[in-house]
Amino acid sequence: MIGIPEQLLRLFIASIVGILIGAERTKRGKSAGVATFSIICITSCFLTLISAYGFKNSTTDPTRLVANIITAIGFVAGGVIFTIGKDNQIKVTGITTGAIIFCVASLGIGIGLGLYWIVFTAILLVELNLIIAMKLKKHYAKQKKYLSLDEEEDYNPDL
Repeated sequence: MIGIPEQLLRLFIASIVGILIGAERTKRGKSAGVATFSIICITSCFLTLISAYGFKNSTTDPTRLVANIITAIGFVAGGVIFTIGKDNQIKVTGITTGAIIFCVASLGIGIGLGLYWIVFTAILLVELNLIIAMKLKKHYAKQKKYLSLDEEEDYNPDL
């Protein structure tokens, strides 16, 4: 069992990670921002701490709580994906935001387990991938070629 200072540190780190990612999304005018991402990350961390350390003298499977974080986040992430029909064309938006919601929940789980280096590496890789995806989208847009609907949502690292 880890001590109270370490538990509080993990919750604080989860808060900071959620705020940073949420600030980036708010800056780009996305529907899910600072409050959403910080609450998701803190809650995932909190539930992971409960799962990892709160059921030591229980006969229940402590991993069930963490597994249900993923189920709940699937519901939340699905809620930010929209299909907009205009002039008989379908445009899917929110896929990147939904994926980032899932990622932030996973980061919260990692922080709750104390896997700081894995979390830090994941943050860097996700940010790198978002930057590369935006550059590719701009490149193809210049050539009048478009990426698949999976890449439909805008991500602009220059804002």
